Amino acid sequence: SIKDMTMYKYNRSDQGLSQYTADHLNKGDLYIADLGYYVLKGFQKIEDKKAFYLSRFQVHTNVY
Repeated sequence: SIKDMTMYKYNRSDQGLSQYTADHLNKGDLYIADLGYYVLKGFQKIEDKKAFYLSRFQVHTNVY
């Protein structure tokens, strides 16, 4: 089920929201956002909570 589906103004950055949102995730939750520019610390917080994220990467982004 969908826990939260918040819409923000087009000029609100997803970067800052990812770190805030991670605080409200539970184990097994999936966070989906259009993070063309992202903060890796936000992804780490999501992983630390044993949750998942779905994000687009920019062209030429290396993933290890």
